[in-house]
Amino acid sequence: MKICSIASGSSGNCTYIGDGKHHILIDAGVSRKRIVDGLKQIGVAGEELDAIFVTHEHSDHIQGIPMMMKMFHTPIYATGGTLDCIRQKDKKGLVQMEYLYQLRADQPVRIGAMEITPFKISHDAADPVCYTVEEDGHKFSIATDLGVYDDYIIEHLEDSEALLLEAN
Repeated sequence: MKICSIASGSSGNCTYIGDGKHHILIDAGVSRKRIVDGLKQIGVAGEELDAIFVTHEHSDHIQGIPMMMKMFHTPIYATGGTLDCIRQKDKKGLVQMEYLYQLRADQPVRIGAMEITPFKISHDAADPVCYTVEEDGHKFSIATDLGVYDDYIIEHLEDSEALLLEAN
């Protein structure tokens, strides 16, 4: 599994995870151009993305979604509350329903051999989650905008070989 932070922080968040055959992003909180440039640096083209998994609807996590969807028809995975907010914030009408997929916390989704599991967190957003990605016995976890944590969150992060953590 290959992991690369394209952007992290209050100005934008975007993390690449791939296995050579399948490619995903966790969040797309920077411009399409910055995402594509970041992907090029690691030898991945924008049209190769299989999905973008969104943690929550704040602009530093979703800014690039409309243009990624328009240019590459990239599927977007998020919780129902987050998807509703993404659609409401799309003033240009670029977000297309056919590319939106609703997730539920603790119900994994497979993209190729990668198993992506959303888990609930406490944050001032509609329905925020973070993610673990597991493949071939390896586990990566990403927890952004983590305010408070509890045993539930710790259980999800346990046994991670790599962890991207951002706390407020």
